[in-house]
Amino acid sequence: MALSVALLACGLGLPASARVVDRVVALVNAEVLTQGDLTRLVDEHIRALRIYERRTPEDARAMAESRMGELLDTLIASTLLEQEARRQEQEDPALQVTQIMLDDKITQFRTQNGLRVDEEFATALRDQGYTVSSFRREMLRNARIEDLFRREIVPRLSVTDDEVIAYHEANADRFADKDEARNLLREARFGEERQKYIDALRLKSFVKILAEF
Repeated sequence: MALSVALLACGLGLPASARVVDRVVALVNAEVLTQGDLTRLVDEHIRALRIYERRTPEDARAMAESRMGELLDTLIASTLLEQEARRQEQEDPALQVTQIMLDDKITQFRTQNGLRVDEEFATALRDQGYTVSSFRREMLRNARIEDLFRREIVPRLSVTDDEVIAYHEANADRFADKDEARNLLREARFGEERQKYIDALRLKSFVKILAEF
């Protein structure tokens, strides 16, 4: 069973206190990103390629390793987003993802994946390279970023009726109705606004890449 909890396809290593000294691949403000962090993301990408594109293990690994630069950018982006979410939480504690909220998200995840028994849950995590604590940490990261998107990006996704009509007419052979066209327009706009938001965060942050791929 593949366990995918990443909104941005982002990987997450063990907490700093549990890491063996590792090669530093990037600095993002005061945070250090290591080869171990990147390797976790590469492994996540390999699993996605095998599941969703039916790639062989060899092909999936080759493709993932050829995208190391892109995956490092993804890791940097997710780090910037979580840092911004934490900053906003410090300014307004009401925005914090509480332990109760996190527990609810994990319970929902376990229910959806048929992992109600603790032993089965732990085994499934281990098979995907997680410990319970590192999985919990990744779920927290994802919850923070999801809430950040809801506050900062979703309000920008309004699509007018004229835009929907024009888009539907231009792609009438692809879409059955205007609702589908509206949803696809919103998805496209989300991607655009998300990238603009990440670019803005990066411009005002200290980011130094120390690895070449």
